[in-house]
Order: sequence, then C-alpha cells, then structure tokens
Amino acid sequence: MIPNKIMEYGTIDGIIVCAAGLGISMLPQIVITKHVQDGIIRRHSIPNLYGKVKTVFICSSVIGRFN
Repeated sequence: MIPNKIMEYGTIDGIIVCAAGLGISMLPQIVITKHVQDGIIRRHSIPNLYGKVKTVFICSSVIGRFN
C-alpha cells in the first residue's frame, strides 16, 4: 500500500483522531484498546512478516546548541 498523501501529527491523540476519520495508522495495541472498545476506531492485525517496524529517533541539531 502506498499512500497518496502522508500526514504527520505530534501527539497520539492526533493520530487516533486521524485514524478515526481520515485514514490508517500503525499504533501499539495498548494505546488503542479503549478506543477500539468504545467503537471509535477498528483494529486490524498485521501479518507477522510485517509486524515489526524499525523505529528511528530523529532530533534537530539545534537542540544541542542550548545545553
């Protein structure tokens, strides 16, 4: 699946709202359990082959200048 447009959000709540109305997102199950139980969003499992995602932390070089 290749999205036509990628939207980025700064909070988990923003991502959940987006998934509830606009599209899809990959989030840890623990984060969405209540929203799934409340019927706000639906959960779909990912096959084991694709179930692990590399997480990368990126920060601005400007942050180091103020320490």
